[in-house]
Order: sequence, then C-alpha cells, then structure tokens
Amino acid sequence: MQVDLTCPSCQQPNESGGTFADIWLELCDRFAQESRKDELLSSIAYGLWRLWKCRNSLVFEGRPIHPAEAVEIMIKQQTDFLQTREKGKETTPIQGGGGEHRSLGTQQRSCPPMDFVKINCDGAWTSQTLRGGWGWVIRDASGVFKGAGGEGGVRCGAAIVAEAEALRAGLCAGVDQGWQRVVLESDSKLMIDMLKGVGCSDSRVEGIVHDIRFLMRQMQTVVLSFVSRIANKVADLVAAFASKTQGLSIGGQDPLMREVEAGYGSNESIPSGATRPGAAPLRRCSISKVAESSSISWRTTAVSFSNGEWASYPALVFLILDKLLEPIDHVRFAAVCKKWRSMSKIYNQATQRWHNKQLLPMLLIPNQDKNNDRRVLYSISEGRIYNNIQLQVPFKRRCSGSCHGWFATVDPTDQGVVTVTLRNPFTKANPIYLPPLNAHISVYGPSYFEHYVPKVILSTDPTLNPENYVVVALYRCWFELAFIKAGQNSWTYVNPAGTSYGDVIFYKSQLYAVTSFGAIGSLDVHGSDSNNPSQPPSIKLLTPRKPFRSYCFHAYLVESTKGDLLHILRYYVPKDGAFRFCNRQTLGFAVYKWVLNDEEDGGSIAHKVEVKSIGDEALFVGDNHSISVLASNFPGCQPNSIYYTDDFLSTSPLSDGDEANDMGIFNLEEGTITQHYSVKTNTQRAIWVVPPFNGLC
Repeated sequence: MQVDLTCPSCQQPNESGGTFADIWLELCDRFAQESRKDELLSSIAYGLWRLWKCRNSLVFEGRPIHPAEAVEIMIKQQTDFLQTREKGKETTPIQGGGGEHRSLGTQQRSCPPMDFVKINCDGAWTSQTLRGGWGWVIRDASGVFKGAGGEGGVRCGAAIVAEAEALRAGLCAGVDQGWQRVVLESDSKLMIDMLKGVGCSDSRVEGIVHDIRFLMRQMQTVVLSFVSRIANKVADLVAAFASKTQGLSIGGQDPLMREVEAGYGSNESIPSGATRPGAAPLRRCSISKVAESSSISWRTTAVSFSNGEWASYPALVFLILDKLLEPIDHVRFAAVCKKWRSMSKIYNQATQRWHNKQLLPMLLIPNQDKNNDRRVLYSISEGRIYNNIQLQVPFKRRCSGSCHGWFATVDPTDQGVVTVTLRNPFTKANPIYLPPLNAHISVYGPSYFEHYVPKVILSTDPTLNPENYVVVALYRCWFELAFIKAGQNSWTYVNPAGTSYGDVIFYKSQLYAVTSFGAIGSLDVHGSDSNNPSQPPSIKLLTPRKPFRSYCFHAYLVESTKGDLLHILRYYVPKDGAFRFCNRQTLGFAVYKWVLNDEEDGGSIAHKVEVKSIGDEALFVGDNHSISVLASNFPGCQPNSIYYTDDFLSTSPLSDGDEANDMGIFNLEEGTITQHYSVKTNTQRAIWVVPPFNGLC
C-alpha cells in the first residue's frame, strides 16, 4: 500500500512554508486591510485549536469528534472571546505578590490578564434539605479550559457555606496545578468582601475563610473579583450538576466536559438523576486535565506523586494536616500508608510546625476499663478522648507530677517511706528509680501514700540531658522541699526544715519556691554543695515573710510566654454550705506578677503587680509543672483563662474524703467558671501533660 505524503497545498513531501510564527505574520499582513480582521484571525486561531483538540481526543482517548460538534464548540468559544473583549469592563490589578488580594470587577465574562488563570467558583444550596454543592472551572488567559471539579449532596447550614466551600475547592485546585497568578471569581459579594477585609465576618465560614487565605499565600498574586451570575454561568452549571447528582467527576467521555469546555450549556440539558457513563465516584476538589505529576513548588522540598490517586493532591493533604490539632493525629495520619507518611515528612520539614514549639497540654485521665496501669488522653481543643492510645502510668489515686513528658509516681517501701519513679510513656526511655524520700507514711492512712509527695518537677528532659538534670520534690504532708541531681544516690533536704511550700518552678536557671504564706524564695540547685549533709542548702527569701494581707495556701508559680514570673492564687469556697474539705470547690483565681531586680548577688524581688488580664495567654495548673501557652496558636483554647485540675490534698484524707471533682476553666476577665472535662470516677485524678513531639523526621 502506498501513502501519499505530499502536502495538498504546496505539493511537496516536506513542509516548506516556514514556522507557525512566519505563517501567522503572513496572515496578519494579508488581512491587515480587512474590516473584519480580528474576527477572521480569531476564527483561524480557534479553528486550529479545535483541530488540535480533536486530534488529541482521537489519539489519546480513542474518541472521534464529529466535525459539526467541533465547529459548534469553536464558534461558541470565538463568540465568547469577541463579546468579552467588546463588553468586558476590568480594572487594572495593583501589582504585588505574596498572596495579596487585588480588586477586580466585571459583570461580563472576560479572559484574565496574560500569565493569569481564572478560577470561577459557585455554590448551590437548597433550603428545604439544607444540602448543597459547589463547582469550579479553571481557564487560562486565552480562554482555554484547564480543569473543573465539584462536590454535591453535602449538608450545609446556609448558602454562604456552599459559596465559601466553592472558593476553597477552586483555590485548592489552583495550588495543586501550580498556578501562581490567579483571578478568583465568585458571584457571592459577601464572600469576596469578606476575603478583601471590607465586609463583616461570618462565624459560619470563619474556618473556611482562614483556609482560603492560607491558599492565597501560596500564590504570587490572587485577584478577587465579584461577578454577576451570568458571568459565572459555567461554574453555576457545574455546581448545579454536582448538587443534583450528589457528585462530580468531569473527564474522559463525560458529556458535561464538552459543555464546560465550550463555556455554555443549560442546567436543563442535564436532567436530574441522569447517569453519566464512566463517571468515577466523587473526590473532594477532584481535578481533571492535570499534568501526569504534580510538584509542590511552593514548599521548600519538591516531590512528585502519581496522578489518579487521592494522595496525588499534596495541597489538599497539607490542608488536612493543618487542620489536625494534636500531634497524635499526625502520627496516625502518617501510619496509613507510605505515601501519606512521605507527605507528612515533607509537611513537617517545610512548615517546621512542631520544631521547638510549645504544644497544647492534654489531660491524662483514667481508662474507662478501670485498669490502674493504663491511662488515656483527652484533648481540650477537640473535646474528645483518645481511647486507642493507652499510656502505662501506674498510680492508685493520683500522679505526683508531670514535666517534660515524664510522670512521677509514688510507691511505698517496707521501711514505711516512699520512693519516686519517673516514667515517660511516650518514648522507650527506661524508668528512673529514685532513692527513698524521708517521708514516713502514717499508719492511719496507708492507702493514701501518694499524698506524701504532692509534686515533683524536673529542670530539663532526662532523655535530652541524661547527665545534667535535677529532680525537685515537695514531700510530707506539710510540703517540705528536697532535690536530687542526676547520678546521685540520696536526696538533698533544703533548709529551713518544717517550712511549707505551695509550688516550685525552674525560672532563669534557678529554683523558685512559694511558701504557704506567699513569700518567694530562690535556690541555685546547680551550684549547691549537696554532698555535704551537715550543711544543707537554704532557700534565700526574696520577699517579706507575709507579702499579702490576706493569703490562701494554694498557689502556683508560672512563667508566662513573655518571660514574667506569675504568682497564681487559688481560692476555695465550701460546697453546699459544708465546711469539710471534701465539699470544697474552686471560687476563683488571682494573678500577680513579681518584678525582679537585676542585682549581682542574685537579685531580690522589688515589688508585685496585680494582673487583671493575661491577654492571649492560657495557664494550665494542677499537679503538673505549671504551663503557659498562647491561646491564639491553638483553636479551641480560651484566652485570658486558667485551666485547672483538682490537686487539693487534705491532711486528713480518711475523714475529709478525696474526691477529685473540682476541675474547670476560669475566665479572668469575666470571673466565670466553665467545664472542660468531668472525671467519671472519684478516686483517680486527672493531670495535665504536654506530649513530646518534634514532628515526623
């Protein structure tokens, strides 16, 4: 069989007409004097483009396109282009980048500026069913279709939620495709104004708006544009179809693809309940017509993933990881498969979210199966219990301390005294067994031996500094002070003996303690000669013995996020008119700040200042090492508040009882108390803990 390879135009076997640019310039010169020059040239351009699309459809998809259909699509696209150029009204965007938004207004469909793509987004919502959907369409500066997607059958409380979801889904697709200059269009003026910062915020979409702004920061320039519904017709078509079919996956032989590419189509042309051959189940932000691989160019580390898998959408995965508030959720996410673990690593390396960052404390609470050796964690930000993560922290009634991820548990000895053991259930570190403390257990209350060591704190994490850490303990019923350094075989007991202390803290490399009368003292445990028991170290008082006119015994020392030394007073009131300690409950808190003089001899406290508000900070107090965090860093955490657990210890637990039921959140400004978690048992106490987590390496 012979094949004629000659060109029907020049009758030559090889092309001899020059490059496309030469031919295009020749055409421009030929039609230069024609009154319909622009129309003729655009007809040629759109005709060539449609021929190329038909060729690709046949070669890559095996789908022939009827000539009449191709001509119809070409004419519609050309007409759209000409009408837009004549009637479109567009303001020039202010130059800038870094995710800044610019104003752009148009009531007619228009092509974006050169080097830009346009993402049209629209939502659909039905008030009767409270369900809706959304759709998005991407085109480049020439009006060429780049992708579309949507979702339907989703429960939405209001129409604005669907509009916000559409904007988030469209931007997510833009980020995933790697676009850096984007015109983002919506027919929801409320959402566009909200994103520009000129409209009132709506709590129903506050979280979605945060996500949209995060996505905008991943791009060089994002132009926000409010358009009419007519100008947003294609996105409206996609959203309506997604809502009717409760899902959308455009591509391949889907008839909707051709309508979206053309930019036209009536909602009536897609009957409700119509089936679409070859349509795949919906994926959120499903993207069609993307490259064979996607690259995370806006992160510090680039990686490619195969197209077609859910894991091939790294931008969406990063958004999910941003939404996971607890470290344990990141670990569980990474454990799903190798691809997810790989993306979790990239996320951690790129964002450094967990690097040297203060995490939000969680509550270690009793296990529901009443196993005394197993505990579970409660997240205050999410309000849920992680029952599948069980930690071995053996104690009977209470844990005597939590610091740097380590717990202090107390056990009796045959000699009638107690020993302290440090355990870290989050790591594989071996328990640290400390020598016995000089705290004799009363024969009248042997089951309350854990009360004889009210609190234990650490100067640093023994895992990171195994040769250079200090353990400090408040011991006996009257809370005396002792410490032991790494490698030592006995405790050092601090003078003056018999002095009661309410709390201790390591602050600016020294140990600070507050007495039962509110006095503040300091001790350099690192420089103390603890090997000489005949001359035990003494606390240096930095304040008068009774600095308060009226003082409560229960107090805490906390270092604020600003580096201030805070003194927290906790007040109680009898419950139900009783005067027994078992019926007491927290009435409120008072906060003071101690100001230190910078003197060479170690400094003395100059004065105290009452603090009416701690601003964005949230304090966590109890049997744990007292903690302060910035509430704005943790969704669900209340600012200007004190989170407290029940750490009251009676000197006569047999008669007073030992119910652990006094926990809550005290708002310093309003003076109100709300609950964060209620322990179901009256024997085991909850304690704050900060799980150690530096991210997945």
